[in-house]
Amino acid sequence: MLDVKHHITRGHWGTEENVKIKIVLPILKQLGWDIIADCFFEEHKADIIVEFSGTPAFIIETKGWTQDFHYGQGLEYSIKVGTPWVIFTSGRFTEIHHALILREDLAKPKPVFATSFAELSTDPNAMDSLISLRAFKSGFRALHDRLLPLLPTHMKNSNAETLARAFRELRKSTDFKALARSQRTVELDEALKQLPMGMQAAYQRLLIGFERISEGSPRLRRRRTRLAFNLEVIDPKRESLGRLKWLGLIGVFPDRQTISLGLANWKILGLDPQHLATLKQLPLPTDEASAERYVSFVQECIGEISVTKQ
Repeated sequence: MLDVKHHITRGHWGTEENVKIKIVLPILKQLGWDIIADCFFEEHKADIIVEFSGTPAFIIETKGWTQDFHYGQGLEYSIKVGTPWVIFTSGRFTEIHHALILREDLAKPKPVFATSFAELSTDPNAMDSLISLRAFKSGFRALHDRLLPLLPTHMKNSNAETLARAFRELRKSTDFKALARSQRTVELDEALKQLPMGMQAAYQRLLIGFERISEGSPRLRRRRTRLAFNLEVIDPKRESLGRLKWLGLIGVFPDRQTISLGLANWKILGLDPQHLATLKQLPLPTDEASAERYVSFVQECIGEISVTKQ
């Protein structure tokens, strides 16, 4: 019998691999899927693609036991793989989504079905009528019935073929670069909203300040990832060889309330030891004023790096 504390979390946050191997795969097997013939891993960047005779049934995005879901990421993989059904699971919580719903709201989309590990432990057959092999062969009818009330008004009476056509149109019209940018913006904004009010103001000031710095030189750029805002500079050595490489100077992580310093890169770029030592010891900002002081010192350090003057 699975013991979460012993088999999954083990005093930590519960790794994605533990969740995938010890929770997700046994459930798929119980639902009638063949792990060898039907399940494919890390294709098109999706964690798991479940197929039957070459037809994608759904994809699964797995997270660690305490991690949040990244809905934009799931939508992107859904469109690339060619199935509208996306399952997000941390083992602790599981949600089934449809691409047409995800498209409407990447921040807090409405799940077609949601359950928890505790609920599945009580009713292990809860998903049998929804995503089992038998359900797939019947066209996911139970999922379709649950989906209809969630659709926009003009689509609420859609049959399966109409929805399939709408999904095909979504695939044709999707700009993946724009989707990725939107995804990063939504997720970073959501991370900021989770902070206490004073910390929200501090991190907003950091983002605004580093964006302002990046606009001061073509050799600098700002880059958003899913949960971080990064300030980067061109590597002069690689550039002299005709290769473009960016070195990370600062990474701001609102969800962790941390700032990552690329100290090795600062040193490589010629920041003097005194500035480097002060940068390393800077306290984390806790309000707008301390955030502005942090930005000002970073800007002073950048002024000392000859690469931005070239």
